[in-house]
Amino acid sequence: MTRSVEGVTRSKEGVARSIEGVTRSKEGVARSIEGVTRSKEGVARSKEGVTRSKEGVTRGKEGVTRSVEGVARSKEDVTRSKEDVTRSIEGGSSR
Repeated sequence: MTRSVEGVTRSKEGVARSIEGVTRSKEGVARSIEGVTRSKEGVARSKEGVTRSKEGVTRGKEGVTRSVEGVARSKEDVTRSKEDVTRSIEGGSSR
């Protein structure tokens, strides 16, 4: 009788240990999933940074384009001024 009670007790202890092992395993899986989630969040942040950087480069290029256009307009204005001066000189000499 005592042996069978001992056997049942040991069996219960074995089941308890088994349940503990399963619980620990689940906790490990949960930690692993957390790690993967954090890693994905980090990748997402990194991609955001790259996107912002590209947007900054695009804005910089737009600024350069505008600057070049401004220089071209200035040159046109100078050319027109020279033409106006030439015309006024020619007009003055013909009088």
